[in-house]
Amino acid sequence: MYFSDPVESNLRSFNIFFNDRQVNKDPVVPVFGKATQIVLRDLASSSSMLVFRSTVDSNSPPILNALELYVISKNKSRDGGPGTGGGGGPGTGGGGGTGTGAPGGLL
Repeated sequence: MYFSDPVESNLRSFNIFFNDRQVNKDPVVPVFGKATQIVLRDLASSSSMLVFRSTVDSNSPPILNALELYVISKNKSRDGGPGTGGGGGPGTGGGGGTGTGAPGGLL
C-alpha cells in the first residue's frame, strides 16, 4: 500500500487494521510529495477486511493512493497463460487483466 498526502499543510494520521488486528506499530502519517509504503504479507480471502481508522489528532480522513495485490494460483503456468492471476491488462490505474487464479491475494 502506498500513501501520500495531497495537501501540504495537513495532519493526516491513521491506523490500519486487517481482520480486526492492527498491522502498524505507529500511526501512518503520509507526507506531502513523498510516498510512504506499508507492506502486509497476510493471506486474504473474499471475507477479509482492511480498515483505515483516523487517529484522534488527525484533521483529515485516511487516504490510500495505491495498492498492489498478488494472486496465489493453483496452476503452475509460467508462460502468462491461465493461472497467472490478473494485472497488467486493460483497465485504468494498472491491473485489470484476467486470470484464473485462486481466490484471495497476498497483501
